[in-house]
Amino acid sequence: MDEEPALHTSVLSAAEAIAALTRWQDFGGTWRVVALAGDSATLSLRRCDGGEEQERITGEGAELVNWLDGRTCDSDPSPGRTPD
Repeated sequence: MDEEPALHTSVLSAAEAIAALTRWQDFGGTWRVVALAGDSATLSLRRCDGGEEQERITGEGAELVNWLDGRTCDSDPSPGRTPD
């Protein structure tokens, strides 16, 4: 059985993670929360069709958790925001 190669997980500050997620979305990519613990979130960056994972990032800091605002993926509307 072929194993998928392990993806590298980058550890970023909250501000860097928010910038990376915003850039990813601006270019049509999607993302999902993989793990959330305290002030740390690990996110899966995926292709624009929501398919194959391309990279994982872990952002550390309350600013990122606040920015996620309970969302588990890019298509979840934030409780404080109205959907487009």
